[in-house]
Amino acid sequence: MHKNFQLVKKSNNFFNLFLLLLAYTSLTSCAALRPKASMEMVYPPIIPKEYQSEPPEILDSENSFTELEDSKTFSENIEVGRIDPFLPPMFKKEKLIIPDTFKFNGVIKIKNQVIALVSNNGSDGALSVGDLGGEDTDLIPEGWIVNKISNDIPRLHLKYLNKGLIIDLRE
Repeated sequence: MHKNFQLVKKSNNFFNLFLLLLAYTSLTSCAALRPKASMEMVYPPIIPKEYQSEPPEILDSENSFTELEDSKTFSENIEVGRIDPFLPPMFKKEKLIIPDTFKFNGVIKIKNQVIALVSNNGSDGALSVGDLGGEDTDLIPEGWIVNKISNDIPRLHLKYLNKGLIIDLRE
């Protein structure tokens, strides 16, 4: 019986050795398949000699600019865009046009103040000099201003930015 025990013990040692080798190879095989680190060299571009200096046309040119007096005086003369881009156009090119719904009905004078009677979009009312459309009144388009009201010849002078419009009373 003693021989049988040694045989089992010997086969048990072989089995343990086999398990140890199997575990070792499975653990180290993952490390063996690891990708190798690659090193990439980046070189600056090679610029041809004809492009390494400024062209002679630039070197010979004169860079003298006229200095502006004041930015405000420069920008006053430039018209860009509209105050409200969603409003329908109120002028064509250089001329303001009267909205179709606007009607100039007459002029009255009360206590030395001349007042224009107008209607627009179904609303009736009075305009006096200095009224600003969209702020003081909704009878004239937004941004338009009553510049002058003539009493002797019934006229209404409206202004939008630097454009003027004269409306005569029609009978």
